Amino acid sequence: MPMKCDVLVVGASAAGMMAAVCAARCGSDVILLDRDPWGFEHLASTFFDGMASQTGFQVDDCYIKRSLRGMRIISPSGYCATIPVEGYFIDRRRFDDHYLDIAEKEGVTILEGQASGILIRSGNALVSTGQEDIYAEVTIDASG
Repeated sequence: MPMKCDVLVVGASAAGMMAAVCAARCGSDVILLDRDPWGFEHLASTFFDGMASQTGFQVDDCYIKRSLRGMRIISPSGYCATIPVEGYFIDRRRFDDHYLDIAEKEGVTILEGQASGILIRSGNALVSTGQEDIYAEVTIDASG
C-alpha cells in the first residue's frame, strides 16, 4: 500500500524546502523526498533575496556567510547574466539544518530516497522510490 500525502516535494533544494514548509503551513500533508537530506553536500550556495521574500521567509543570519549586492549567473555554455539585486552567499550545511528543522516542526515528513519512476493518473501522481511508493495529489520537482 503506498504512502499518501497532499504534496510531495522531490528534492531538498532551497526551493524544495521552502515549498514543503509553505505547503505544510497552509494545512497540507507534505512529504519531502531527498536522496540524502541530512548528509549530502548540496551544491547551490547562493540565492536571491526575492527567492525567500516571495514565500514569506525571513533571511536568517545563522547561515549567511556574506551579503551580495548583485549576482552573476554563468550558464554551462558560458553565457553570463548580471542581476542587480540583493543576494546571499550561504553556509549550505547550516541552511539545510535550519530549514529541515523548520520543516519537521511544521509537520513535514522527511524521507530519504530517490524518485525512480512516476505514474500520473487523473492529475495525481504515484511516485516510486524503489523501496516504497508515494501517492500525491500534487508533486513538486525541486531536484534541480
